Amino acid sequence: MAYEKNKLVVAAIDFGTTYTGYAFSLKSDPMRIYQNEWYATSTEAYSIFAKAPTTVLFRPDGTFHSFGFEAEDEFFTLNETEKKAWYYFHEFKMKLYSTKNLNRNSLIEEFLGKTMPAIHVFAESIRYLKDQLEEAMQVKGITVNMKDILWVVTVPAIWSDSAKQLMREAANRAGILNEDLILALEPEAASIWCKEDPGMNLQNYFQPGRKYVLLDIGGGTTDISAHEVLEDNSLREIHRATGDALGGINVDKKFKHFMTLLFGRDVFTRFLIQHNNDYLELIRNFRIKKKTISSSQERFSIRLPSTLGEVVLEVKGCEINTLISQSKFSKVASYSSDKLKIDHAKMKEFFEDTIRGIIQCVQRVFSTQAVSPVDTILVVGGFSGSLLFQDNLKTNFPDVKIVIPKDGEMAILKGAVLLGYKPHIISERISRYTYGVSYNIPFIEGEHPEKLLIFAGGEKRCHLLFEKIIQINQSVRSGSTVIFYRCTNVVNDNEKQKALSTKVFSSTLEDPIYCTDEETKQIGEIIRSPPEGGWPDVVESRIDITAGESELRVKVFEVSTGREFESKFDFLQ
Repeated sequence: MAYEKNKLVVAAIDFGTTYTGYAFSLKSDPMRIYQNEWYATSTEAYSIFAKAPTTVLFRPDGTFHSFGFEAEDEFFTLNETEKKAWYYFHEFKMKLYSTKNLNRNSLIEEFLGKTMPAIHVFAESIRYLKDQLEEAMQVKGITVNMKDILWVVTVPAIWSDSAKQLMREAANRAGILNEDLILALEPEAASIWCKEDPGMNLQNYFQPGRKYVLLDIGGGTTDISAHEVLEDNSLREIHRATGDALGGINVDKKFKHFMTLLFGRDVFTRFLIQHNNDYLELIRNFRIKKKTISSSQERFSIRLPSTLGEVVLEVKGCEINTLISQSKFSKVASYSSDKLKIDHAKMKEFFEDTIRGIIQCVQRVFSTQAVSPVDTILVVGGFSGSLLFQDNLKTNFPDVKIVIPKDGEMAILKGAVLLGYKPHIISERISRYTYGVSYNIPFIEGEHPEKLLIFAGGEKRCHLLFEKIIQINQSVRSGSTVIFYRCTNVVNDNEKQKALSTKVFSSTLEDPIYCTDEETKQIGEIIRSPPEGGWPDVVESRIDITAGESELRVKVFEVSTGREFESKFDFLQ
């Protein structure tokens, strides 16, 4: 392996929808990856986990209190009045995927509906994980300067440019400098771990010329990538990253909804409020046991806390078995020996929409010419352990080799560590969108839309024409500069010290004509800060955009002198 030479340590944070973990290794022994162990105090089946729940608790004044199991346990010990004042966030990562027009001031809701800026929630979570990781190194007697650590933070491949930037800026606020930070796309990190770890025993799938689909299904997202192994052992993307908001939390929600219908909203709400820890234990145990449900299983059973029976008796005046036997679910559910038993057909309903959606995503990828000859699917992520999902995947792809690596839940985290040593192992990527900037030309009556008519310098101009930079599905070498775009700005005296900007657009069309076309939208700007002394009267700039990486990068130069202006993409306005 050709490891990164400038850093002594690579530290990775896998910020998941339901679970989060961190790990690190030393340049002197990169394959020896250290992971944290998280301890849960109220879980029946396990007490030690490789990851912690992605939950964070803030005090009423908005200051950070705790993360993970500690946050869960602390919040559910608060009384009802206290809960209304504190801020408890769980499963909040997907808000960056679902929020339209994401910006630095975007708010996300916590458990009881109160809001807080998303960037603050992410920044304080990352700060906690960063501090914990640094403390873990010290405990192991590893003393390094913080400048010698390269940080790798994972993000879904299907995230927007604005979501990636918010995660980067949150890491900056947490004390991680841009020059010490890499954002790793989750399925790519998983690919690298499957490829590089001898213990995986998957070397046959990573011989030069081999192609495979990497299916990463976690708590909140399904990410699908397709790669080809090249002669130099780097990986070339052969299909643009795709996926959807599909994962294990969708199944959890269906289970919670069923329990609410089964026992009644009055019962389940009181159980949640009065017996927080028991509710938490029930949900944690379901998340563990749901993976064991298979196509051949006749019934599913899970132990119910005794306090739930007490609440049923208080509210309904009967025992749990009586309540269930008299409900509309009497044919699919029963209760005995402290355990709720659910008919297999009913339990499958909790999974159906999620599994169907994932299968359809994979089928769309395999329907393309670039992927049709692929005969292998590697499946990783937290939901990859679901036996029912595995059965369905094998049924729908009978002619494809389905490979589910051991410890697939940790593939992203461990792969993120290795990615820090080989940041350019993905040598080519496929663009998910057509990117471009706006420009204007002399207005032609009858040809250009009237709504795009402007007057500039006493001349009729048509503005918001789309100048294409990168085309959707275009293969781009990692780190390659794909355009030398020239633009001219006439600057008056009042603008000498103001930043100049160029609007950036994305589209799912191959050749959009106007920036106002359907499926085309503005996603940000290229910001150029004025040089010392301010702008000249006429600024002729060359904008170099570098693509083929997990994030777009930009550099801006003055054409006449070649001096570089301070510049950046801003997708969070």
